[in-house]
Amino acid sequence: MNLFVCLIMWTTVVSLIIWRTCTITTKAITHLQRLHKIPCSSCSYFTGDYRLKCTVRPFEALSEQAIDCLDFELCSHNRNNFIKGNIEKENFTLNSLKRTKLNNKNCQNRV
Repeated sequence: MNLFVCLIMWTTVVSLIIWRTCTITTKAITHLQRLHKIPCSSCSYFTGDYRLKCTVRPFEALSEQAIDCLDFELCSHNRNNFIKGNIEKENFTLNSLKRTKLNNKNCQNRV
């Protein structure tokens, strides 16, 4: 009789732990999916500087409030290669550095 009660209690505890883990995991996944919808890194007004992240809406930049930003303007190129540390994807020559700086200036001049 004691063995049966212990088995039921053990099964209940394990199932509650598994259920809680699944609940937390699904909440985390939905939260991360929402955070991946933040468009700031591909916006032409995004500066990449931690002091002034966005020139139009600096307090909403890189937050969930920026998901439906009315001032979002897609930048025509990926100017964040050097900000994100993806230097190995670029051909690291003097010409590519000049080209990247020119593209950054063109994108930032639209601000």
